[in-house]
Amino acid sequence: IEGQVADLTERIKGDAGGGAAWRDCHIYADITGGPRYVNMMMTAVLQFLQYDGMQVEKMLYADFRTLSRENRVFDVGAAGDAYKLVAGADAFVTLGSSRSIEEYFAYDAQTGTAGKAIGSELRGVLAAMHAFSDAIQICQTANIPRALSALSTALEQFLDLSEEERMVDDRMFMQLIDTITEGYGTLLTEEAEESDRYPAIIRSCMEKGLLQ
Repeated sequence: IEGQVADLTERIKGDAGGGAAWRDCHIYADITGGPRYVNMMMTAVLQFLQYDGMQVEKMLYADFRTLSRENRVFDVGAAGDAYKLVAGADAFVTLGSSRSIEEYFAYDAQTGTAGKAIGSELRGVLAAMHAFSDAIQICQTANIPRALSALSTALEQFLDLSEEERMVDDRMFMQLIDTITEGYGTLLTEEAEESDRYPAIIRSCMEKGLLQ
């Protein structure tokens, strides 16, 4: 499978021209039919192409009265986008970077708005993640405890939402919540004195290789 993925990716990149032209390439992928593994293979190919700057506009599946009583064409690109969300959670836990998660939700930290339909609680989480990411990546040491407190509060407010109140993309983020909270562990625990949080922060940074 790996060889087929590499071959198909190389062929598409070759057909699209040199690297400078890849950002002008817009892809519409039809994943209907063929062997069952083709869908997974095409998802991997599209991830490689997107990494090189190509734009995946649609990933289409034609349904012949299987998922509904009518013949319909579905855009199933969201299935591929889920990989970005998982990668974003991993980047936030291991590196403290919120960039990929913000890109998934099309979140604008300056305006506090998101391109995806999400609730105010999740927008609050994204804002807190962005503030913590800024603090940890540019060594704003004095801001890190406050950023962690804000993140802890925002996560609690998001978790307090009932299932009925959550939108679809809220529910997608919910699948990662355990990984994020476990990844930060005691860092999200409030202390009586702000200075008491620094030993845990230093220990966490050393474990993650964030030695700046």
